[in-house]
Parts: sequence; C-alpha cells; structure tokens
Amino acid sequence: MFNLLGDPLLRLNYPNGVKLSSLATAKIGEQLNVTFRAPVAGDAVLELAAERGVQRFVPLKREQFDSEMGASYDDEYRRANDAVWSSSSWNQAAPGLVSRAIEIKDVKPGFQTVRLYLRGASQIYIGSKRIYVSD
Repeated sequence: MFNLLGDPLLRLNYPNGVKLSSLATAKIGEQLNVTFRAPVAGDAVLELAAERGVQRFVPLKREQFDSEMGASYDDEYRRANDAVWSSSSWNQAAPGLVSRAIEIKDVKPGFQTVRLYLRGASQIYIGSKRIYVSD
C-alpha cells in the first residue's frame, strides 16, 4: 500500500522561493551584484554555476576502457558533476534586504545560473536567476 499511496506519516519540507535581482548580463573580470529579500536569518550560499547539461570543461575522448587511467576517470567524474564556478557562504544575521557581489572570473562565456540557498531554523529557501556572461 505504501508503494501505491506513499507514507502518510512522512512530511516533506519543500523549499520556498526567493526572487533574485541582478543585471541580466555580466563581463568576465567584473563583479555581479545580486539583491534579494531574506525572509529568515540563517546560513546562506550564493553560487555562480554552469547551466544544466553544460560541461565546464572538455571531457576526455576515449573509445575503450583503460584500467590504468582509474584515477583520471574519478577526477573527470567529479569535475563533470561540479557545475559551480564560484561560491560564497555567510551567516545571514537577520531577515531583510541583502545585496551581495559575486566575482565573475574563470567562467566560460555564455548563459550561467546564479543560485541562492538559505537555510533557516525551520525552512529552506532557494532562488536562481539566469544571466549571460560575455568576454
């Protein structure tokens, strides 16, 4: 019955949304100011990340498995699943309007995503904004 209806005692705490505000474009080497209204105090992380489905590097081209390259396969796997170009974290002391700068460096030109994660005492808040990074 649980497979059909799910566990009636399991309560999922879905995150609430936060609207991020910033310029729609940025240049490599500049700083991007991101503004949002923090609904709670808590631990926050602001990231600049590659869009889903986009690699930050060119993966190795190989046609067959080479057992002597095990360590490089592990490294490539980690890099392929790490979309974050840069990240900053801080403790948000109180609710209110927040403005943070994130540096645009070592980033591929093209569409990128600015992501926010804010963990309050009893609720999680997330937000994202798509930007375009140019040379």
